[in-house]
Amino acid sequence: GRAIDRCLRPLFPELYPFDTQLTTSVQSFDRQQQQPPVSLAANTSSAALHLSDVPWRGPLGCVRVGLVGGRLVLEPTPEQALESRLDLLYA
Repeated sequence: GRAIDRCLRPLFPELYPFDTQLTTSVQSFDRQQQQPPVSLAANTSSAALHLSDVPWRGPLGCVRVGLVGGRLVLEPTPEQALESRLDLLYA
């Protein structure tokens, strides 16, 4: 939740007066191939805001980046994440 909020909040107008709440519920993802789905949740939250009437400066894209064997890897598998020297959520 906090990672998504920190990505999206700066894209709202500075004096936006309305409380806005997003509830993200990931229904399914492959635990064998993917890390926890924070980047997926951030991307779907961005899509929901983009389709709404809420004024904001989006859309947003989010990806997890690892460093495995000296190479940057996007959305590393759990095995790669164990070897990674970097765990970066980039939005």
